[in-house]
Amino acid sequence: MNKKNIILPISYFPPITYFFYIYNYENIFIEINEHYQKQTIRNHTIISGANGDQKLIIPIKRKSYSKTVISEVKIQNKLWVKKHIQAIQTNYGNSPFFIHYFDDIKQIILNSGNNLFYLNKKILDYILKQLNLNKKINYTKIFNRTLKEDFHDLRNFEKKKIIKLNYTQTFCNQKININISILDLLFNLGNDSKNFISKLNFEKT
Repeated sequence: MNKKNIILPISYFPPITYFFYIYNYENIFIEINEHYQKQTIRNHTIISGANGDQKLIIPIKRKSYSKTVISEVKIQNKLWVKKHIQAIQTNYGNSPFFIHYFDDIKQIILNSGNNLFYLNKKILDYILKQLNLNKKINYTKIFNRTLKEDFHDLRNFEKKKIIKLNYTQTFCNQKININISILDLLFNLGNDSKNFISKLNFEKT
């Protein structure tokens, strides 16, 4: 990698690959001045289960959301909270490291508040601590559509499918989704999650 800076979107329990980029770049920026983009990792995450992948979505208030800055997006209600907690518990209850993280994650979701950005920031801070990734996270002050050449722009994160994942899961008869949540790695590998991320490589294209 010849670029030192990377810019990422804020994310709800981000994909494993999200932390691959954080691990590998010197300067990490999170975009908080863009307009909200629906159907992205900004308000959903993908977890693994016995019946295949499951998408967990946070409902947001839809009034003019396309013109709302991401840092001001409000969560619509609390109906999703119980559903997400139950889904995580059902799908990962038998995972080897479930008991090490579930109570903390449950409390984060229960105390989600009504601002999507601040919930996602709280999640990011927690995951970085669990991964022992001592990286400074910078937050943008203004929105720039185009960036300098030394920036890797990953604000359209879902379009970057360049990393292969392979590790033992609770439901190991499945191919691992490229955008699977970091929760899947933590519950299955625990303290070895950072080591796994450090050994990931870019797929040759």
